[in-house]
Parts: sequence; structure tokens; C-alpha cells
Amino acid sequence: MAGVEVVFQMTWFPQARASLTGKRIETGGALITQENADILLEVPEENPGLLELSSIYYADIEAALDLVLRPALTFRVVSVAEYELLAFEIPIELASVAEERAFAPVEYEHPLPSLENIIASHDFGEVDVGNLSNAFVDFSNIGYMDLEGWVSIEGSDAFTVYPEYVHATQGNIDGVVVTYEPTGAEVESAMLVVESNDSMRPLIEIPLTGEGFYDDSCYTEGEQEATLSTCGCSAGGGLSGLSWVLLGGLGALIRRRR
Repeated sequence: MAGVEVVFQMTWFPQARASLTGKRIETGGALITQENADILLEVPEENPGLLELSSIYYADIEAALDLVLRPALTFRVVSVAEYELLAFEIPIELASVAEERAFAPVEYEHPLPSLENIIASHDFGEVDVGNLSNAFVDFSNIGYMDLEGWVSIEGSDAFTVYPEYVHATQGNIDGVVVTYEPTGAEVESAMLVVESNDSMRPLIEIPLTGEGFYDDSCYTEGEQEATLSTCGCSAGGGLSGLSWVLLGGLGALIRRRR
């Protein structure tokens, strides 16, 4: 028919496709995924104030390069209209890859607080009933991040601590005063409990001991639990127990300023 044509055409073009699906991160030998993101990494003992990490990101990569053939059948009315009767694509794969890919390691450092070794225990020895004895406990931060913690006493009420909160910035010292005021002529004990943000030692327990006694020369005969004599003992003269506590607190504040 004049002016009517049926045309077959073949075209081709390249087509690339790729996808990246994250799988996991390995940090310092520990595997971190969405399912187990809460992981405690081990801090090296040789430098407990600085955690040096190396993280590697793993992902599944899928990629392909295709050559796409597109045959088409067209009905054409010359100078009037053109209609595509049939067309479809035939992909021919030229190259492809599907594998797990490990990206380059990323090195970084994480600062940590680190509490320098403190006393393992403390014995106040013999303390006269009615008097008290103070011990200063220093908290030295040798890490690269602020050290914070809470201090408390577990055990005998004869032992107290002030203050109950410690805060030592990098390279500085904070301290507390532990006071023993015997309640009777007996051996008494307690535990100084330190809870801090030191990842190596978040909980430290320090045994405390002391022994109260009565200085017979300071009491009238047979009246250890009654009136003190005026023989010049420290419980009857000099600084009072409250004064010793205030002095101890002042010492702790001085240490906190260092």
C-alpha cells in the first residue's frame, strides 16, 4: 500500500547496575552488628587511658555490565503517524561481580579515664573511744578523660567518708577523707566501696579496720562508759571530734583543687 511501511529496527546500548549491602563492622577483633552492638572491648593494660581501635567495614557488592539489544517492529504511515507494534529488550551480560568486600581499615583513638593504683586496705590501729582518726585516700586520674565516681561505706557505722563524689580531670587528683570513730572497745571493720567510670576497674572495694579502746587513765575508776576525768586526755581537751572532721574535710577539698 502506498505510503504505508512496516519497519524492523535493532538498537543496542550498555547498561550497568550495582548494589552495596552492609554486613558487619569488626573493631579491635570484636564483631559488631545490629544484633550485638553492645560489646565490651578489652582495654590494653599497658595504656589503660587510651583505647586504640582499628575498624574494618564489610559489605556485599553485586555489580554487572550488560549489552542490551532492543528489537522493535514499527508501523508507519508516511507523513501521518508512526506506531510501535512490538519492542523488547535482550540483555547480554558482559561482566559481573558478586562478593564480600572489606574496606580499608580506619584507625582511631578513644580516650578513657584511668584510676591509678590506690591503697589496697587501711588499718586505723588503736583509737581511744571518744576520739577519731582520719585517713586521706587519693584518686589520681592517669587517663585522658575525666574520672568520676561515687564512694560509700559498707559495714560498721564507726566508719564514714566525705565527700561521697569524686571528680578528677586528666592528670589531676581528687580525694576523700575516711574517718574512724570507734563505738566501743572492740575490733571493727568495714568496706570502702568505689564505683567509677574506669572501664578497667569500675568497682573497687578497700577493707577498713580499726580497734577502739578505753584509756583507763582518762576515766574515774569503774566508769569507762560515764564521766571522763580531767587527766588531759585528748577526748577531754584539745580539738573536739567535730574539729577533726572539719579539718579532714578541708584536707579533702584541698586535694580536690589539685
